[in-house]
This record gives sequence, structure tokens and C-alpha cells, in this order.
Amino acid sequence: MLRQRCTANCPEASSHRVFCTSQMLIGKRQIVWFGVGFVLAAVIAIGLGSVNWIRYYRLARHGIPTEGLVTSPPDPHNHGVSSYSYAVGQQTFTATDHPRAAEGQAITVFYLPADPTVSCPGDPHDRLRDESVPIGMASLLFPTLIVGSAYNQLGRRGKSGSR
Repeated sequence: MLRQRCTANCPEASSHRVFCTSQMLIGKRQIVWFGVGFVLAAVIAIGLGSVNWIRYYRLARHGIPTEGLVTSPPDPHNHGVSSYSYAVGQQTFTATDHPRAAEGQAITVFYLPADPTVSCPGDPHDRLRDESVPIGMASLLFPTLIVGSAYNQLGRRGKSGSR
């Protein structure tokens, strides 16, 4: 849709800061609020994504599978994580995560060839997808609620102060 300046038929015709788009007025104030929401969404996505998403992305793109072994039962005091070990060349590495297997069971472990200490049990593509959905939802939902609520509150304050 094309934006065009308000015409004489529009109640906001005297204001050059307002544009008509399909019978809806969009002013600078709404554009600023949209920008605030966009920045807030980016901050939330980067903040949440920095936890595990980057690691799973790197493993999904560059990870090499190897066989590993679950070496401990789930720890009920630490979110149910288990230890697992895997070998890269002559070196054995141990890590903790949710291998979704019982102690002593063989698992597939993906590791980065450039840094074999970075690993995850199971398919990193599945883990990447499992991380992406909540990050996307949080990035859309929370800024919408926060900016919508703030816009609503400030709009009420502005209307009541002008009476």
C-alpha cells in the first residue's frame, strides 16, 4: 500500500506529521513506539539466543558426530543433567547435558572440530529448533505486551491531562 499525505477530507489534514494508509492514521508517535518494540525484540532475541542457540547453530553447521557414553545418572539437584564422555582422536572429553539416555548407554555426540570441548549429545538440528521456537515467541510476545501496555498507559495519561 502506498502512503499518501492526508487530504482535506482527513481530520488530521493540517498536520504534516500524519499519513493516511487505508483509512488508518499513522503518526510519528506510533512509528517511535514500533521502533522501541523492534529494539526490545532484538535485545530479547540476542539475550536469550546467547545462552545455547549460538552453540547449537555452530554444531548444526560444523559439528562432527562421534560415539559417546553416558557416564552418570541424571542429577536431581542440577536440572537432571548427566555426564557423558566421547573421544576425539587420542583425547577423551567429558561434558554435562541432557543426553536423554540412561547411564552406561551409548549415544551420538556432535563436537566442533576446531574446539572439541564444544559438544552436545544427540542431533544439534533438533536442539537448535527447540531453542529457536521459544526465542522467537518471547521476542514477539514480550515486546508486544510491554510496548502495548506502556503505550496504553501513556495514552491514558496524555488524554486525562488535557481535559
